[in-house]
Amino acid sequence: MDNAVTVLTGEPPAAALRFAPALADGDPVVAAWLGTARAFTQFEQVLVHSLVDLQPQDHSAALPAHAHPALSSAVRRAMAYCEEHAGELVSVADMAAAARVSPRTLQDRFRNDLGTTPVAHMRRVRLDRVHQDLLRIADGSASVTVAEVAARWGFTHLGRFAAYYREAYGQVPSRTAERR
Repeated sequence: MDNAVTVLTGEPPAAALRFAPALADGDPVVAAWLGTARAFTQFEQVLVHSLVDLQPQDHSAALPAHAHPALSSAVRRAMAYCEEHAGELVSVADMAAAARVSPRTLQDRFRNDLGTTPVAHMRRVRLDRVHQDLLRIADGSASVTVAEVAARWGFTHLGRFAAYYREAYGQVPSRTAERR
């Protein structure tokens, strides 16, 4: 940051750079900058993930991709993306970009490799995160509501969420969250 200030002003800053606590909402320049920053972040993630995926290194054996050698590399990259971005609003197009294939190709590969869809896979990842949070409520290490946990992981329709959860875990979410 100091270097950027020095380049812009011609002098090093006299004190540490301090930003305002929030970006200006509604400012089109800020919105454009945020869009660019998000694009660069995704591009950086694609580069780093592809390097880790393609180049043998000392953690290769521990990577989830090696636990599923029959899966296509695109599916493995999409699965990793889902794990990393489970708490964010993620589209199939986002997953496909991370997997470096088209959305249609990703749909086909998920169906062929896993017998499911990218959306269903992301839902399962999020349900697993919900389940872990509900277990923390049950053991007393967290004190939030089931609805708050569901919202944190992207489930906004509570009835549908409860049905998905019951299908995955055989009980309603509130039962999992009960103190034992």
